[in-house]
Amino acid sequence: MPIYAPRGVADYLRAYGQRILDARRSAFGDRIPIQPTIPTHLLSEGIEEIDGVPFEFLRFVDAESALQLVVIVPDQRSLLAFDLVFAPNEHVFTVTPYFDNWMGILDGLRALPTYDFVYSGHGEPTNRSALDATIAYLQKGKAIHAISKEPYDYAHRMKAAFPQRQHPGWIDISASLLYSVVDAYEM
Repeated sequence: MPIYAPRGVADYLRAYGQRILDARRSAFGDRIPIQPTIPTHLLSEGIEEIDGVPFEFLRFVDAESALQLVVIVPDQRSLLAFDLVFAPNEHVFTVTPYFDNWMGILDGLRALPTYDFVYSGHGEPTNRSALDATIAYLQKGKAIHAISKEPYDYAHRMKAAFPQRQHPGWIDISASLLYSVVDAYEM
């Protein structure tokens, strides 16, 4: 079967895929593949119709990760934001220091009138308020990152700033990656 991915993903998997799988094998055993699956086709940005349904594919760099794919399904008024946007009650997975660029991307998505429903990689489906909530979280994360010298301090301060958010363990993991204590390719 053809496997589609945005520009850059196949190269990333060729460079780091085996290393990631090998590092995770001790935790997941035979539940993960022996070798990475490399996409065979380029998923172009823009509007693509699949089985009569239009999808708009948007590619972003330097946000939650080095490369992100976001999908808008206009007929369903839905944004598939994956890890770029988090529900207002979820901790945001901040593994890179691209706070300003990430917030700029979210501002651009906020300006689009083509969706009402937001689906992220974590948590329940939500609405456009998730963009504002993620931006507010990133603003605080940027400020705390500027004064925190190590991951524990960052995670502790973020949990204190957002005590109502679910899954505080995510901020512990993401802080380890943000401060390069744990190699992002080994997570």
